[in-house]
Amino acid sequence: MRLGNALLVRARMAEEAGDRKAARASMELALAKADSLLASAPSLPEAHILRAVGFTARADLMRDENPPMARADMERASASLEGLVRDYPATPEYRQQQAALLTSLANFHLAQGDSAQSEAILDRALAVQEDLAQRVPWVPEFRRQVAGTLNDRGILFATSKRLDRAEKSYIESEKRLRDLVKSHPNAADYQQELARTLLNLAALRLQQKQPQLSSPLADEAIGLLTSLVARFPNEPARKIELARSLGNAAVQAQQAGAPDKAASLDRSALDLLASLPPASIDPDAIYLSAMTGNHLAELVEVRDGMKAAEPIYQKSLADFRNLVALPGARPEFVRQIIEVLLEYGFRQIRADAVEKARGAWTEALAAIRSPAGTDMADEITDLTTKLAINLAGMAQFDHQQARFDKAHEMLALARDLRRDRLVSSPTVGQGALALARLELLEASWREERNNKKEAIEASVRAGEQLVRGLSAKGEVVPELTQVAAEIAKVLAGAPVGGKAAMVLASMVKESLDSANTPASLAMAEVLVKATRLDEAWDLLQRLDAKGVKDGEWMKKTIPVAPPAGPRRDLHARWLAAPGQ
Repeated sequence: MRLGNALLVRARMAEEAGDRKAARASMELALAKADSLLASAPSLPEAHILRAVGFTARADLMRDENPPMARADMERASASLEGLVRDYPATPEYRQQQAALLTSLANFHLAQGDSAQSEAILDRALAVQEDLAQRVPWVPEFRRQVAGTLNDRGILFATSKRLDRAEKSYIESEKRLRDLVKSHPNAADYQQELARTLLNLAALRLQQKQPQLSSPLADEAIGLLTSLVARFPNEPARKIELARSLGNAAVQAQQAGAPDKAASLDRSALDLLASLPPASIDPDAIYLSAMTGNHLAELVEVRDGMKAAEPIYQKSLADFRNLVALPGARPEFVRQIIEVLLEYGFRQIRADAVEKARGAWTEALAAIRSPAGTDMADEITDLTTKLAINLAGMAQFDHQQARFDKAHEMLALARDLRRDRLVSSPTVGQGALALARLELLEASWREERNNKKEAIEASVRAGEQLVRGLSAKGEVVPELTQVAAEIAKVLAGAPVGGKAAMVLASMVKESLDSANTPASLAMAEVLVKATRLDEAWDLLQRLDAKGVKDGEWMKKTIPVAPPAGPRRDLHARWLAAPGQ
């Protein structure tokens, strides 16, 4: 048993040092030790607890990297504890651990977006804890755990917009914690738990449009945590908790329309984190510093401009870079630095600092291509799509400024990124639209160099991507119509026959099949202007058969009626109809 517990301690130390691989290896050795003990003594309670704690630790480690595995580990841990509770119903410790695990499992489901499952599990945890608190009233910790789960239920209800139920849960949690603080004034953990609930209630008051009720709650919470830091100056965890709460209060102050107060709270949080001894600065503290610094920089930029905010942005980015450089960097760190670099680039564009934006987006590209970014490719396809569009936009800007080499470099990066990632984008229409735009830019660039053949080839590729976008049933992407017209214009000007004609025909067919009338009419107009009248009239007849008629379009595009026959009849029917 001692070996198993020692392995879990070693795992925790490795995780705190950022070595996730070593942490997981130690956890799995501890689990193997638990299995070995259970094989020889199936009823040994300590072995069941070791197994449950080991699975819980591995679930916490893997919750972002491998959610299905984390869920399975939590369920295995829960099964181990349920067996102990069943076999030893009079042992409060086992029921306490069972409730704590249920709470973790509920929070996991909430993070995965399954609020119904989370609520059901939290209700089970609360029932166990309430029963314990009533059976063993002389143990105040059981009452604290009830209050903590009520706070968790408040978070669940607030997240799912059930504000009245969230309010009831937070207020009940607050009431119980105030009773505990009153009866145990020297118990620091009760004051800390009360501060957390007060901050959550403050955030809820903002959601309820009651900022006048929010600020006093946040101020009281900060006061409680500040007093704890003064009482325990040598406990870094207290400072980190206060810094985190100051950052949360800063966001709340900004939402309440008090940006100067928000900036002051952010600065206090950063000063507190800067005062930590080096040995206590773990990845979570660095992440907190990075996020708080980024928020402060945004506030300063709004008030004083980018020049004043730039040093704060750079410190925040340096923190993010340090996080990503850690061995086994957590997935959320990689995702966050990409998000921050994308937004930072936009802010530099607004400040006319194009080269700084280029540098930020190039760094974001490197993060996406890094081993950590490659491992989580499916989780960051949305960011990959945004970055590809940004790079394409940069290429377009360079092209307009006659910086053709720069334009081609940016376009090549965007196209490489597209090949690597965008094809698997879950947002099919948006992903396809991004790809089509990239290929159109390539076509434009080739056209500028008088390379008609390669321009048509790029437009063919754009058309192929557009067909994917048009086929995304139920996904509305209005820009597809404009892009469809641009692609069709190039393809309609290509020699008749060959791949260009095939892709154009596929675009026409898919626009009809997906009932995208604006795209169909845009392509019909292109065909008319390219004097490919047979194809244009065929498309109009197929639209007419689907009940589509647009008098304004016909009046503008084909004002003169054709000779007598089916086309003349169609022309008359459309002219008599209103516009789409």
